[in-house]
Amino acid sequence: MAQRVFALVVGSGFAGSILAWVLSRAGRDVVVIDRGRHPRFAIGESSTPTADFLLDYLAHRWNLPELAPLAAFGTWQAVYPEIRCGLKRGFSYFGHSPNQPYEDTPDHSHSMLVAASASDAWSDTQWYRSDVDDFLARSASNSGARLIEQSSIEQANWDPGTKRWLVTVRTNHAANSHAASSTGAVDRVETTTSSTELLETNWIIDASGNGNATALWCGHTNDSDWMRTRSSAIFGHFDGVESFSKWYEQTIRDEPEIFDADDAAQHHISDRGWFWMLRFLGNRCSVGFVDANVATTSIPEHASSAERWDWLIKRTPTVGKMLERAQLVAPCDSSSGVRLEWVSRMSRCRSNAVGDGWILLPVAYGFVDPLHSFGIAHSLSGIARIAEALLGPDSDRAGLLESYANDIRAEIDWFDTLISGSYLGLPSDRDFLAYASLYFIAAIDFEKQMVADPSHWPHGFLNAGHQAMRHVASDLWRIAKTRHQYRQVGVDQVGEAPRTKQNDFVNAMRLAIQPWNHVGLLDPSLRQRLNHTAPPKRFRGLISSATQT
Repeated sequence: MAQRVFALVVGSGFAGSILAWVLSRAGRDVVVIDRGRHPRFAIGESSTPTADFLLDYLAHRWNLPELAPLAAFGTWQAVYPEIRCGLKRGFSYFGHSPNQPYEDTPDHSHSMLVAASASDAWSDTQWYRSDVDDFLARSASNSGARLIEQSSIEQANWDPGTKRWLVTVRTNHAANSHAASSTGAVDRVETTTSSTELLETNWIIDASGNGNATALWCGHTNDSDWMRTRSSAIFGHFDGVESFSKWYEQTIRDEPEIFDADDAAQHHISDRGWFWMLRFLGNRCSVGFVDANVATTSIPEHASSAERWDWLIKRTPTVGKMLERAQLVAPCDSSSGVRLEWVSRMSRCRSNAVGDGWILLPVAYGFVDPLHSFGIAHSLSGIARIAEALLGPDSDRAGLLESYANDIRAEIDWFDTLISGSYLGLPSDRDFLAYASLYFIAAIDFEKQMVADPSHWPHGFLNAGHQAMRHVASDLWRIAKTRHQYRQVGVDQVGEAPRTKQNDFVNAMRLAIQPWNHVGLLDPSLRQRLNHTAPPKRFRGLISSATQT
């Protein structure tokens, strides 16, 4: 006999677990399945003010006071010090020349710091996903959701008459036994058995990493060819990464900074992409390189992950110095041990986000790449919209889900425009950062709306539906594309002329964003230092939770 449930959530990362927590707290029967088990390595750790507002909104809207403290560094540390995270005051960027130690100029032409918070207590956070995902999965389970790990869908059939799914879930069970070896020693042997069970459910909700977990049953297909961003990434977690801000202070900085550049989503920009560094409390650091796939220099063919990594850090010697004594600690598996992870292409998109009895969360529907830290906030925005559709009046559900499907497509396209435009600026870090200002004006404008009413987004998530802003971004993207083509054919050679062209591009960007630029982006007098761009975080759920603790 099949167990009847309201929803089957596929994937117990933070997005699937929070949605399952919301649904179960609202009294719905939920089962969550996952191929793996917690705790486990996961990448994608940088939060933003938008994510903070959405966390607090979800906690307030759906009666999850336990979730609210994660919305700011101070309350996180006060309530959940055992869940590892890092302090994130904002974004920091440093442009490196190939094979040269990092250098800057008095006007900071090769660096930019953008503060997102006025103090450490109200700052964003770097999520140590192994801890955070485990906590959220356990919270969903404690609220009534049933979590089945090491499981996957074996078969799923939709009945249009009953409007329900009949799903066969297969679960693998690992057990340890002992056997004598040829030498007489007794070795531990891990054996695996499996079992199946039937579930009958109204909804299959895919919160897996790429949507493949439900594609066969739900009929959504890969639809990524249109995307302009084609970046790859190599990454891992390290212990013992040296401080960049200390080195910067000793060798370059001539005045106090607006915040510690290590307490940030730190970007080290090269001619072909950028390194990220996200630091957690303690000694651990998430480090990765995003290859933007726009440079003329090539990584050696058929190189292993370790060989790619060595090649990249040798071309960025200051980053190499920071990693000189660092130890790679994750990801790790039983077969290959500790190794760097390499993803040959990150951008992806599915053909649809909604169908008969199924929904894809943003993490399953589409992704561009890590630049601008869209991931956590976008997933939380999807949870907010799906929860409203599933828990609201039945008469509103179809319309809300149709809007969600249309909007999320526009959002992935918007992110793709913002990211690919910056990559067209390479190898110029100035062009890269000038185009990145479009992200900041969109995010700052959206955050002001979140302060006013976190449930109402008149221009869409992160202004993806702001037609005037999108028109400006498209025009500037075409200019960036033309400049990129000139560089490829050798028109833009080193000398006085390209510097004039670069200034023209920065000036064009400054003029184009003027209607929304209230914080001084690209203002030469501020020398690439933007202090406190986020609006005050007037949280509702967060303040009440922190007071009760």
